[in-house]
Amino acid sequence: MKIFSAVSFENRLRFLTPYVIHAARSYCSRTHYQVLGVNKNATTDDIKTAFIQQSKKVHPDINKNDPKTHEKFVRLNEAYQVLSQDDSRLDYDNSLVISKYGGQSPGVPPHRYYNQRQEEYYANMHYKAHNQPFEQGQLRKAYPTSVVLCGIILWIVVGSITQFFVIRGTARRHIAQLDEHSRKNVAILKDLEKNAAHKRKMLREQAEKWNAEELDIKKVDT
Repeated sequence: MKIFSAVSFENRLRFLTPYVIHAARSYCSRTHYQVLGVNKNATTDDIKTAFIQQSKKVHPDINKNDPKTHEKFVRLNEAYQVLSQDDSRLDYDNSLVISKYGGQSPGVPPHRYYNQRQEEYYANMHYKAHNQPFEQGQLRKAYPTSVVLCGIILWIVVGSITQFFVIRGTARRHIAQLDEHSRKNVAILKDLEKNAAHKRKMLREQAEKWNAEELDIKKVDT
């Protein structure tokens, strides 16, 4: 009985801890709406006007004697940055709803929600304790070791064959590209050699023509 009481107290403390933390935060913190002094239905213009008015009160240059002025101004600026944008304001409002109910459904008293969470906890523990060995046994029956081993070997073989064909295809494409480049280079080299031979022939013919003209001139002079 003492062991059961200790376990029950530990579980109760575990489930009540979030509510204690939430209550402490609720009393110690202020929402962005409270910081700006507006209600949750305030428009964007109302929020902007409230920010200007509040910033004049807590600006560090105005209240130099207050050591918490800087902290208040930073808090005020943070509240304005969040509530002045529609997307960030919507996310903030949703977080307030979640923080208010602490994960429970609206309208459900805390003690009933605690009992539901406790029943779910024990039900899950009971299910895992009784069904996990059964599920493991069913898994072993459905997939024997030999079947798993054959599947692994088949996967390795298929993967190796696929990799071989992929590598071979890549190598063939690379070799074909090299052959094509070589063929083009050979064709270019032949064209260059042909042009060079043609130019040498023209130069030789021109030189022979000049020599013949010089001989004719010498004959005329003599």
